[in-house]
Amino acid sequence: ADSGAVGAARADAAAAARAKRMAQLDKRQKPIFELVETERDFVRYVGVIVNVFMIPLRERGIVAADMLERMFPKLDELHRLNTQLLAQWDASGDDVFRTAGATFCEHLTDHVQRVYALSVARYEKTLDLCMKQAESNAAFARFCADAQLDPRCEMQDLASLVIKPFQRMTKYPLLFREILKQTPDEHASRGDFERAQRAAEALLDKINGVKAFQSRANRAEELRRSIKGIEHSPYVAKSARELLREGVVTLHADGGGGES
Repeated sequence: ADSGAVGAARADAAAAARAKRMAQLDKRQKPIFELVETERDFVRYVGVIVNVFMIPLRERGIVAADMLERMFPKLDELHRLNTQLLAQWDASGDDVFRTAGATFCEHLTDHVQRVYALSVARYEKTLDLCMKQAESNAAFARFCADAQLDPRCEMQDLASLVIKPFQRMTKYPLLFREILKQTPDEHASRGDFERAQRAAEALLDKINGVKAFQSRANRAEELRRSIKGIEHSPYVAKSARELLREGVVTLHADGGGGES
């Protein structure tokens, strides 16, 4: 209860400080301020997953290192990269209202996009693996229950935290769209924010594509496991497969002119 109260008080203080700062900004500055501050929340929440869950789980040997990488693929790298982006925005001071779009575009290198695709798009697989660990690994279940009481978690469980990276990616296009609504056509930085919006939408499309592929691959694996004797077939690959089509198959026997 004490840790929950500390987390709530910290969140209330941060919200009050933001509201005070927001009141001082003009219409165009407000959505840019929201972009930066919600990035701060995102970095903090990913940091909670890394520092409260991933690292202690690895150090205490509760979950094997290779399983942790499957559960949280590239998440520590995601945290590092977005911490860098936030640091660049913070270092800009009030200039961020002019340069935030260009900084975002520079941030989205091919490497960053690959990290996002690996870590963000597979959150459903992460949830599934965490659930299976909780069912089969009593130490993991106890650890997660205790970790939730850490003030940094703000009483959120691991499942609630894991989905936040994907939610963040969906908000980037919306935030840049709102910035553009408040940015005159003749504004010097409008072109940078237009590029940022296009980049954010392309990134989300890529993540959704990987997410859809992962869902099809998971379903293909479920079907493969349900077919008796398929593991002995030389014609069925055991990896890199995805479901292309699923439906009911009706077999007809030739009985001399009739169907059955």
